[in-house]
Amino acid sequence: MADGRKIILIGGYSGVGKNTFASSLQGRSDTQWMVLSKEPEIYALPQAVPYFETSFATSLKRTVAERLGIPLDQIEDLKDVPLDQGQQDRQRPHWHGVAARVPTLRDVLIDEAAYWRSVNPTHYAAATHSIIAKEAPPGATVLITDWRYPNEHTFYCNAYGPENVFTVRVIRGKYRRSTSDSEHALDAFVPDFLAVPHGSGPLAYYNGVWYSFKGF
Repeated sequence: MADGRKIILIGGYSGVGKNTFASSLQGRSDTQWMVLSKEPEIYALPQAVPYFETSFATSLKRTVAERLGIPLDQIEDLKDVPLDQGQQDRQRPHWHGVAARVPTLRDVLIDEAAYWRSVNPTHYAAATHSIIAKEAPPGATVLITDWRYPNEHTFYCNAYGPENVFTVRVIRGKYRRSTSDSEHALDAFVPDFLAVPHGSGPLAYYNGVWYSFKGF
C-alpha cells in the first residue's frame, strides 16, 4: 500500500463540470455546488491543503505533446486542428489503428489511448499513480478529474486502501451526451458522493441509493 494519502476520483459525462468542481474544491472557481453523500456511510469529503490535481490523461497528453512538438498547455485548444505535415511525419510510425486521411490531435490521442488500454487496461491508472508519487506534495489530497472506468477505482483502492479512496459523480442537466463506451462505463457504479449544482434539492435517489446534503 502507498502512503495513505486521500484520493478523490471525479467522474461524470463530458461537459458536466468535473474540472470546475475540482477547481471549486480548491477555491479557484466561483461556481457553487452541493455535495450529497451516500447514506449512511460517508458524511463529508476529505478536505486538505494542499490539493494536487491531475488526470488519467496527463501522461497521455505529455507523451503526445512531446512527440508532436505541441505545448502541453495548448493540447485542449488544438484537439480538432489537423496535424501539419511535420507532425504527421512524426506520428506516422506510432499509429496503432488506421490513420484518418487528415488526422487531428484528437485522432492521435484516441488512437494512443485505445492501444495502451488494450495492452493493459490499467495502463493510465498506473501512469497517474507514478505522477502522484513523484509530483504530489506530501500529505496532499489528490483530485483525479477524468475518472471513467470501474477498474481505475479498483486500482487505487488496492494502491492506497479503500478507506482512502472517495468517488464523486458530477451531475448537471446540460451536457454533451456521447455514445462512447467510456462515457457510460460508470453508469451502474454507486459513488460515495454526488456533486450537483447549488440550489438542487437536499435529497437525491441515484442507482438505487439515497444521497443527502450534509454541508459543503
